Amino acid sequence: MNTIILLFAIQFFRSVIAPPTRTRRARTVSKDRTLVDLNIADAQPAKIELIPSDRFPGGTNYRAEKRSKHRYIIGDVADGHEIIVPGDPNIVSRYVLLVKREDMTKYMRVLTKRKDIYGFAGEVQEFVKGPYDPHYIKLSRDFINLDLLSREYNQCINVELVMDWSKYDTDVANGTIEEGTPKNLGTLPMKYSIKHWAKDYLSIGRVSFGAFVLEDAISRLTSREVTWEGGMEKPRITVVSRSSDGTEEITIHALQKNKFIIEHNSRRVRELL
Repeated sequence: MNTIILLFAIQFFRSVIAPPTRTRRARTVSKDRTLVDLNIADAQPAKIELIPSDRFPGGTNYRAEKRSKHRYIIGDVADGHEIIVPGDPNIVSRYVLLVKREDMTKYMRVLTKRKDIYGFAGEVQEFVKGPYDPHYIKLSRDFINLDLLSREYNQCINVELVMDWSKYDTDVANGTIEEGTPKNLGTLPMKYSIKHWAKDYLSIGRVSFGAFVLEDAISRLTSREVTWEGGMEKPRITVVSRSSDGTEEITIHALQKNKFIIEHNSRRVRELL
């Protein structure tokens, strides 16, 4: 009799401390999501929609069909017989960008979000394949230091004047201003970036303003752009850093009382489309 009572008590307590139904439903929902392999060699992969890229001319975005995005996720990413990025059961979402360049090189970017012990983690992977390359190559970049006060910049760094030239032409045509060098040239924004032909292999790393180091973090960095406005008297430096975790960080440094302070800092998840 005592044995029967003990077994009944054990069964009772097991039912009391059993995991809530909510947890079991969450696991069931995740199992309902199916990995759909993407082969970019196929004209129209099943359950995947193709969207022209607004940011990259000639680029195509691949994602699970919008109407079924809660049921399907892109798994393996392949081109013909070559699997470029494999799928795994921890994927929460995956987007793929493919750009076919004028020189017939294929550029691919895969943005993946996965479950991990901390919640969710993003990852951006980039690949290129030249017209005569047998396989895709995963991109890995070297870093170039940029001193804004230097008179000589690396030949791979592009420097451009940020100006509304259409407004300038209109003002000249209307007689509002005289044609020639703008009077405020010394304070107009200057943008520093890696030249187009080197972006696959190089990125701006440390950013300094003479003796002042503004940015030097390069862990997981994939690209960085710098804009200097305000000239020498009131320098205001905006640094846009993109990382392989899929985030973009914008930091604005301003000179106050002979030292630079961080005037603004924000971080957001990069948009693929």
